[in-house]
Amino acid sequence: FGARRELAGRPGLALAAAGVPGWEPWALPQVALTFLFLGMPVVDQVMGYAQGPGEVLDDPAACRRATEGGAALARGETAYRGAEGACPVCHFDLVTTRADGSAFCPLCDLSGRWAPGRGRPVLEPAPGAESRWSATVMRHHFEDRILPSGPRFKARIKELKGRVEAFRRGAAP
Repeated sequence: FGARRELAGRPGLALAAAGVPGWEPWALPQVALTFLFLGMPVVDQVMGYAQGPGEVLDDPAACRRATEGGAALARGETAYRGAEGACPVCHFDLVTTRADGSAFCPLCDLSGRWAPGRGRPVLEPAPGAESRWSATVMRHHFEDRILPSGPRFKARIKELKGRVEAFRRGAAP
C-alpha cells in the first residue's frame, strides 16, 4: 500500500452474500471498506442471500442489481448509484450519536451534525472534516504513524523480545 494508492479513483462494486437477512450491517461494510481503503469510489453495494454455492442465483433482485452495477463500471461510471445511507462517504447507516449530540460515522471516522435527509436524518460533515479514506488523511496516517513505527520497533527489539518471552512464561505484561 504505502503513500501511493495504485487503484485510487478506479470504481468498485461491493458485492456480498449472506445466508439470511440481517447480516447486511456486518458483511457489506467489510467489502466496501476494502474499496474505500484503496481510494476507490464505490458505485454500488449489493447484498445477495444464499446458504450455499451458487444459490445467490435464486435471488434475482440481487443478481439484477449486481449486473446493472457491473454495467455501470464498464461504462466508467464513478458516481454512487445505490441507496443513500446516513453517511455521505460510505453510504451506510452505521452513523451514531456521540454524547454531545453530534453525528459520527465510525467506519469513515467522520464527525458532523445530524441534518434532515430524505425521510430521515443524515450526517452532514463538519466544515473541513475529511474521512479516514481521503488521500490527505491516509498520507498522514502512513507518513506520521506507520513509517515512524519501524525505527521505534528496531530501537526496542531486544526489550520487546524479552517481554514476549516473559508473557509466554505467564508473567503479566
